[in-house]
Order: sequence, then structure tokens, then C-alpha cells
Amino acid sequence: MLDGIKCQNCGKEVSEDEVFATEGKTLCEDCYIDVGHRIRICDPGERDQRRSSGKAMDWKGLKG
Repeated sequence: MLDGIKCQNCGKEVSEDEVFATEGKTLCEDCYIDVGHRIRICDPGERDQRRSSGKAMDWKGLKG
């Protein structure tokens, strides 16, 4: 008999009180954190502008 719910991302059995629902999926805590903390660029336009101005100044790239 199954006592828990399966994570739809990794397949791990988790108890009902440790299940998170997001984007129509039921996830374990680890997968929920991974999905919720994706790295996002706040302003792609600014990033592209910095890269193009760096090329104009003959920089090799952005680091830091």
C-alpha cells in the first residue's frame, strides 16, 4: 500500500505534507526548490547593451 505521493519530476515517494504543487505538477521539496530557483536575467536588454559597448571598446568579455 502506498502511503505517499510520487513526485512528478524525479519519481520519489513523499508524504502528503511534503508535497508542493506548482505549474500543474506535484513535486517533492528538492524538485520544488530546483524549479523555483532557476537563474533568471533581470534585464536582457541591459546585458546586450553592455556586451555591445564592450565590443566597441575592444573588451574581451564580461567577467565578474
